[in-house]
Amino acid sequence: MTNYIYLLYGIGDDCYLEAAYSIGTLRKRIDADSARIIVFTDQPERVKDWPVVCESIAGQLEAMRGKANFSHRAKLCVILKCFEKYPGNVVYLDSDTSVRGDVVKLAGRLSPGTAIMHAFECLNPEIGLSGFHTQLGSGISYRFSPASQMYNAGVIGLNHDCCGVVNLALELCDAMLEFGGTRIHTTEQFSVSEALRISDIKVLEARGVVTHYMVHRFYLRVKIYEMILKTGRQPWQFENLVSYSRIKVYWLRKFGYYKNPRNKLK
Repeated sequence: MTNYIYLLYGIGDDCYLEAAYSIGTLRKRIDADSARIIVFTDQPERVKDWPVVCESIAGQLEAMRGKANFSHRAKLCVILKCFEKYPGNVVYLDSDTSVRGDVVKLAGRLSPGTAIMHAFECLNPEIGLSGFHTQLGSGISYRFSPASQMYNAGVIGLNHDCCGVVNLALELCDAMLEFGGTRIHTTEQFSVSEALRISDIKVLEARGVVTHYMVHRFYLRVKIYEMILKTGRQPWQFENLVSYSRIKVYWLRKFGYYKNPRNKLK
């Protein structure tokens, strides 16, 4: 059994819109008998009619963000909660993703020695951790070095036997935040990447199977809103995926056409 999970919180609509569409692209690719889609949210009433398992984290976000009040730390916490409650492997997806390939085949490659992240970014990332060193509770002496690596965490796939890696990533994340990494928004993905590296776990890239559009999200939001207005359907009910090309989106963004999606819908 594979558990595909999302994390949603806050009062804004955009991430919920994106996640609903992402779930629709995922549902076209998976077998409901061999997989679960689980949404962890602090507002369960917003997803009660979605075709998912809802896990409420209302009242838990402050603890999940930790002492540094780092929102992305909650991503690691919900992966851990999923391992604790549900049997099977975990594939976490950011809301701004769409599944466009054989995700079942990709997830089937998870093992105690193999994990999944979205895409390799760099070695020795410049995130303000030069000289960082910490002694981890497991007895591991960790030091930031030229061998340190970072993968994008828009997708994180882990075998159920890798629960300890998540705890290691959380410990690293907290130590890095306390040290004062300057690019705090990348700390969680760097800590996961490093936890996998020092645990000697091979990382498979999900790009090509899962699109993580990130900076192109205005374009996707506009197209999803347009599809809702045109069809009257929920985002997970669309028959056709939004046409997506990085080159096309680059030029649209360059000329500012999709700079403000709200205005586009008026």
